[in-house]
Amino acid sequence: MDDDRAGGAVGSPLPTLIEWWRAWRDALRAALSAPDAVMCLYSPDYAQWPIDDAVVVDGLSRWALSRRAPSVRMLARNFDVVQARSPRFVQWRVRFAHIVICRAIESGLTEPAEGILTGTRGLVSLRGARAWRATWVEGPALHAARTAFDAAWELSEPAFAPTIAGL
Repeated sequence: MDDDRAGGAVGSPLPTLIEWWRAWRDALRAALSAPDAVMCLYSPDYAQWPIDDAVVVDGLSRWALSRRAPSVRMLARNFDVVQARSPRFVQWRVRFAHIVICRAIESGLTEPAEGILTGTRGLVSLRGARAWRATWVEGPALHAARTAFDAAWELSEPAFAPTIAGL
């Protein structure tokens, strides 16, 4: 199969198996472009996410400004890669600090599946599968993914502050 296949666009029937790296990035881009009011994001470091794409950041800005009470919960092992490689996203995070909460989970704690969860569906990586294998989920599978995310969130610590306080 070709490395460029789409593997799941917004509005496609669920579940759609995503089996290639480029398809994973395209699916992440689609999910970030059309989120619900609330998004929960998890990646160990967001290194392979398209969060610094100008189109994604512009879409997130439009989303944040058009919603009555948008909310983003970002969870990671650490945010060093985001801060070093994603200046557009870092500026977006500063601009919308009032709706973005970032937390880090320590090594050794159980991590949720990598992906994006909204109120109606999610894009989650498949554990134990070869790299870049994921699927869209809803219903009971979405509930299970949200439960795992919430459990990790409860054990996490604040991270990726939007500003640095100094003396």
